This record gives sequence, C-alpha cells and structure tokens, in this order.
Amino acid sequence: MPLAPELDTAGFLVRDPAIWTAASSVMYQEALTFFPQFPPKLQTIGFPTPDTTAADSMEAEANVILLAFLAKVESFLNLKSEPVNYTARTYPTLISKEQTKLVRDPFYADYAAVNDDRVPFIDPVPKARWAFSDSLPASELDVAIANKTIFQNFWETYVLPAGNNDTEYCSESIILYSSGVNIFYRNTYL
Repeated sequence: MPLAPELDTAGFLVRDPAIWTAASSVMYQEALTFFPQFPPKLQTIGFPTPDTTAADSMEAEANVILLAFLAKVESFLNLKSEPVNYTARTYPTLISKEQTKLVRDPFYADYAAVNDDRVPFIDPVPKARWAFSDSLPASELDVAIANKTIFQNFWETYVLPAGNNDTEYCSESIILYSSGVNIFYRNTYL
C-alpha cells in the first residue's frame, strides 16, 4: 500500500542478492552503484540493550533474537553499534494523512457505490493509521511536509552523510531499525 508521495521509493524484497542485483540494474540502470567497503559506523534505532527489561515473555524472546542478530552484524562488520533516537510525529502524520486522502477515501467511495453505501472490512493496521489521521486537523499535513524537509536535511547532513566522496562507501553509517514486538492479529468478522 502506498504510504505518501513525499516518501515512497520503489524497491525490491528478495532473498537472493543476485536477483536483487539483476532487478536493480534494470530499474536503476547506470544510477546503480556498488561500493567496495561497508560504512564505518553502525547505528541502531529501537533495539534493546542487554539491560532492557522486557514487558512480557514474548518481548523478552524478541529481544534475545534482536541482540543475537545485532551481535552477528557487529562481528561481520567489525564494528560496535551505537543506539540513536530520531523519533518524531512527522512520519506517522505524513503517511496517515496521505493514505486517507489518496487510498482510503477513493476506496471507500468506490466500495460504497457498489455495496449499498457500506464500508468495507479493513485490516487493523491501516484502520488504526487512518483513525490517527482523522484525529488530526487538515493543516497537520502541511506542517508534516515542512518538518519532513527539515528532517531530511538534518538526516543527510548529520545521520547519513555521504561517505568518503562517495567512492569507498555510500554513507558514513548503516542504520538498523526495529519497531519492537508489535503483534496485530487480524480482525474477524462478527
């Protein structure tokens, strides 16, 4: 599902790097660049630490898995990760406002037109996102777009600046992001 025109970038989810390389070379052509080195910094967002206290056994199990994964990445890159925190309301505002305008509202209208003005069943995640959007004034989208530009400039200058004249590595950092344990069971029709 599209998130927001200001943010969306086409990409691929594949398990085989050779397939990713072939697909990317078709899509990006001469803009596809490979670098001989990994960036010299590893940052994490939303990762637990060994001292993190889990709220329940599921979170505790997820923390063990995340920390084991992080240890393997640190070992592979020969780097020690550093936690960072770049949280803001800009991202959820942008995606929720744009999705309600560009996806939900036309979808609801089309569905209602052929289904006696009924509203369709919606999966819990987008439904919660759209409810968040409805709780905000329309002016919040303009604020979020302005903040996104400020944040993008900050991000490209201080968080992921281009690396070493773009010749040895693509940026100065690799960032690993975890949203933690968020389980949303699908709704069932009553």
